[in-house]
Amino acid sequence: MSLMRKLEVICGIATGLSAVIVTIIVKCPSFSNDIVGNVIYIGLALLVPIGAYLHSGPRRTAGLILLLTGGIPIFVISVGLGLAGGLFLFCGLREGLLILTPSALAILTMIVSIFSLLGERKGGFLW
Repeated sequence: MSLMRKLEVICGIATGLSAVIVTIIVKCPSFSNDIVGNVIYIGLALLVPIGAYLHSGPRRTAGLILLLTGGIPIFVISVGLGLAGGLFLFCGLREGLLILTPSALAILTMIVSIFSLLGERKGGFLW
């Protein structure tokens, strides 16, 4: 397994774990009282490590689809909450940034996945 594929799996696992940890420790009322939102938040974040694992293994197309299915919506929802939803106003800076952490890790996972895919198609120009 190449370095990029290992990095992809590590970033994916970090995304899923950070979403679960953030949901447990954040005490912001607008975030912690929204059960349906938290299930969607964790569900999308858990699609990222599953997709990253499958993309690094034998089912590359299915893995990429799962990775993008989880990563893009969690990014859009998090940015929407952060910019338009008043996340920092209601939760404060520390908890707001904590809530946005899985989104940043999902973006990193998607970038590494795309570089890994491009490197594979171009003959391995990246590790």
